[in-house]
Amino acid sequence: MSELSIPYEIGKDGMVNFMQNDKAAVLGLIRKARYGQQLRSNVFESTIVFDQQHFELLKAAFEAENIPYRDETLQGARRVEWVQTYGPQVDLIIQQVGFERAKGYN
Repeated sequence: MSELSIPYEIGKDGMVNFMQNDKAAVLGLIRKARYGQQLRSNVFESTIVFDQQHFELLKAAFEAENIPYRDETLQGARRVEWVQTYGPQVDLIIQQVGFERAKGYN
């Protein structure tokens, strides 16, 4: 992350903390570390859905960008799932939805 000038800190709990406006870049780095540079159509990615408002924001953004997705619940955890080839677009959606959700808490 420091190579891309993304400021971060490692908390006492070992968690890496970074700014919300760097979320898309960090998600891209994680994908690259796990899968390499090539995006694959046979790999699915997902994000946890925290509540109905979160789902509605994600759904609206996915549909606005014409990104196919699935609404899944596994072992009691609701999530939205998409094909990895849409990953970079979804990274930006997740970042933007994070900003939208934060507005609701102010």
